[in-house]
Amino acid sequence: MSNIKNIGKILIFRQNKSGLVDLFYQREVVIKGAAYLLDPYERLSSWDLKLERLVKRLRRDGIQKVVIISPKEEQYVFRLKKFIIDTADMEVSTRFDKLNLVETQIFKSHAENTQKVNPFINGFRLYLTGLYPEGMIYDGLKHIELSRESPVSSQEFNLNCSIICSKNDNPPSNYYLERINLSKNNGKIDALFESSGIKMELHCFSFSDEIKIYKVDNHILYLRTMGNKADQKKCVKFFEKMEYSGEIALKDCLWLIQDEYRLLKKVSTERVKENRRLLEDVQQIKTEFAIFDGVERYLVNARNIFRSLVKQESDLEEIVKFPTQAKTCWLPLIEGSSKMVSRNFVLFEMAKRYFIYSEVKQKFYEISLELIRILEALYYFKDKELSLEYLSKHLEIQSERSRFLMECSIEKFQIE
Repeated sequence: MSNIKNIGKILIFRQNKSGLVDLFYQREVVIKGAAYLLDPYERLSSWDLKLERLVKRLRRDGIQKVVIISPKEEQYVFRLKKFIIDTADMEVSTRFDKLNLVETQIFKSHAENTQKVNPFINGFRLYLTGLYPEGMIYDGLKHIELSRESPVSSQEFNLNCSIICSKNDNPPSNYYLERINLSKNNGKIDALFESSGIKMELHCFSFSDEIKIYKVDNHILYLRTMGNKADQKKCVKFFEKMEYSGEIALKDCLWLIQDEYRLLKKVSTERVKENRRLLEDVQQIKTEFAIFDGVERYLVNARNIFRSLVKQESDLEEIVKFPTQAKTCWLPLIEGSSKMVSRNFVLFEMAKRYFIYSEVKQKFYEISLELIRILEALYYFKDKELSLEYLSKHLEIQSERSRFLMECSIEKFQIE
């Protein structure tokens, strides 16, 4: 009689080092009474992180057993176990001890690939501004504010969702990964992340107020609000100055704008759903707050990208220069260009150094003055050949060299 028993493919929920939960399919075998997970494994996509969609996939794939792995007995584990048993009627087991050698080797490469900035802090920023990345739109709800939220089914939630509420509120029976407790404290709001133990400070200012940044810290957020017409006008003037000067100080990149997606004319209903507390305001957002479109969307995006440049040792008076609709940066003024072309990269200069940010790769690259001039032309000419013709006419760069550098850059940075 064989000492090896093939259990078959199972689903594994595993909390990684950053605190988020990942999903894996893997084969399990029992050897002399000990369970082992065999290589290779299949990591499920973010599409399956929406709980409703996940349950459907488990049924479709014929999964009969689920294992939840956590380094300690976290409350989310029991909430998740209850949700799966109630909705999918499957066998669910939990493991809180250290992983055996086979499992450690399987997950080693993934565990080491953790983010430098805590994902819960990043998520809280997204919640405050509403600027969720396009790729997150269909993955289920990420943040739910209980104080202003009608009951929502857990099946709409993302596996890594957080609830936001007062520390005195009773927690719901629904599944959630993290609970963020908010409390007022001497003119600021303290945010305590219950499971991960993260503590943050939120300082709120009206857009009409002058704001002084006292400290650069990932655990301190500065939020500007737009509660009236005066605030909206001040906000418009801020971005107008940014456009006509082609400059912004690092200190003006540090703060967030509450419900920042309200600044964008083309508001996606799906994106609004990511921030459920504003569902009732969709029509208001589309009309009353329809301030920007086109190039201005680029300005909002650029300011948020520049925020990544701010470090604790940064000189907050440092100026970032970049091209806009009203002002070229490294090229002569381009006549006849009525609108900047929407591109998936941002060019800028800081401390006499030149950079490109690739939205596809989500990375910064330092480049030469010659190359940044060539790439800037792509902002003002949709047709690559027209941009090369302009460069040949106005810059002392051989056309063959311009073409070579441009084509290499388009491939490397995946420029569209």
